[in-house]
Amino acid sequence: MLIGSHWRLTYDPGGADLVIVDFGQALADELRFPWRQQIQGGTPVRGAGAINLARGSVQGGLTLTVIQNHANAAAARQWCLDLPISLNAFAGVNGKVLKVESKNTPHYYQLAAATISSAEPAMRIAGKARTHTVWEIGGTIWTKVTPP
Repeated sequence: MLIGSHWRLTYDPGGADLVIVDFGQALADELRFPWRQQIQGGTPVRGAGAINLARGSVQGGLTLTVIQNHANAAAARQWCLDLPISLNAFAGVNGKVLKVESKNTPHYYQLAAATISSAEPAMRIAGKARTHTVWEIGGTIWTKVTPP
């Protein structure tokens, strides 16, 4: 089942912008926003249970699957091969901003120190030449921005 995106994701706004998904573009499902922090576990002697201590080192991020239709199977294959080449420009890039806009919302969100950790395109041929690309982006802290 496909849904129309209510999101626009722009990597490195203000620099070499890469729009990962735009409003209305097909998605396999809604975005997922994992949040993690480092914890230290321990088992005290004669304790009733384990102890987990928050150590910070917060990691924010998001995962999404973008769907694209192509003219034919050859064009879909070419796109799958071209995507990793175009992403080479972002290899080793750290500290960029991911801007996440939600349709009909006056504010937007930013993920600091965002890094594209993976973009995995796959072909699906079932009546249409279509690619499904799973994007995983990690970063640090999420912030909410209200434009002036």
